[in-house]
Amino acid sequence: MIAGICIVWLGIVTLSSTAEVVPQQTTEEESTPETVQEELLQEYDFQELNTVTADVWNAEGETFENLVQTLMEGDVPGDTESWLGYLYQFFLEELAANQGILIKLLLLAIITAVFTNLSGSMGKGFIHENGFYITYLIMTALLMSSFYLIYQVAQEALEEMLYIMEALIPTYMLAVTFSSGMTSSTVFQESMVMGITAVSWAVQKIVFPMIQLFVLLGLVNNLTEEDFFSKLSELLQTSIRWILKTVLAFVVGLNAVKSMLAPVTDSVTSAALQRGFSAIPGGQAVNAVSGVVIGSGVLIKNAIGVGGMLLIIFAVSVPVIKMTVFILSYKFIAAILQPISDKRMIKGIQSISDGGQLLISTVLTVIVLFLLSIAIVAVSTNIGYYSG
Repeated sequence: MIAGICIVWLGIVTLSSTAEVVPQQTTEEESTPETVQEELLQEYDFQELNTVTADVWNAEGETFENLVQTLMEGDVPGDTESWLGYLYQFFLEELAANQGILIKLLLLAIITAVFTNLSGSMGKGFIHENGFYITYLIMTALLMSSFYLIYQVAQEALEEMLYIMEALIPTYMLAVTFSSGMTSSTVFQESMVMGITAVSWAVQKIVFPMIQLFVLLGLVNNLTEEDFFSKLSELLQTSIRWILKTVLAFVVGLNAVKSMLAPVTDSVTSAALQRGFSAIPGGQAVNAVSGVVIGSGVLIKNAIGVGGMLLIIFAVSVPVIKMTVFILSYKFIAAILQPISDKRMIKGIQSISDGGQLLISTVLTVIVLFLLSIAIVAVSTNIGYYSG
């Protein structure tokens, strides 16, 4: 009898002590959304993206992790006005840097006009044609050297974008895995890698060589008064634009189609798990905690995607300005020289300007393709969170 009373008393004491301890532990282990986000961020490896950010941003102390944290707080890093001012100042500097070649082209056009006027009184045709060939060959060498510089700018811009995407995809897909599911991560990683491979191969192996050939044909076609290669040049120009549109449609369409299937599969799996947890005692608490964790994961994933988009825009803004100034400068000099210069020289300058337009169209197409791919993944993988 006494032994039974002692056992009951010990049980009551144990239960009361447990009741006092459990609330304290629960209070200590409670986590705010900010704490959950900080803990989740520590699970990501931003080392490679930090290196990319330091190279692109060209500023000490700037890391991709800091960029993500700033975006998660709803802010955009940097001062927009100062950045726009920097781009405007760079635009003016590029205009000043192109003054030398514009002056040389103007002098060549004046010399050509002198030979044209002399041909009327001294051996018509001989002085004019030989003078034109000499000045046109000098102009061709000048134009080709200038075009080669802007061609290198376009190549470097493409390589910079590929460099950013290759560093972004592993971390971005890890965030997709956590916030949406393994199926979405696997499917989108395959499509994005396939897209990068297709863009890199199509642009470097097909589009860029075709642009070079287009410019070369445009210059060669003006050596004589006969028109031999204008239709071939038009065919090349049309083919380049079609190739760019096809690559853009293929990659974006592939991501769009996969965004209709994979996230839904993960959403169905997530909904089934949530209903299973709700059916057991204490399941509502588990669902509440998982909602906070998944919501934090979605926020981090979207911040990583926006951070990658900002890096791409920042990296290519300067090359795009260089190519824009190049095109505007040659269009301006062609408009100025048209009244006084030989029409073949004007067509040669115009072919260089058209080649620059094809280069900037290629770079802008790749930019739009990568930005749309990131945006499609970010939006479509939010379905699991919103449906929950």
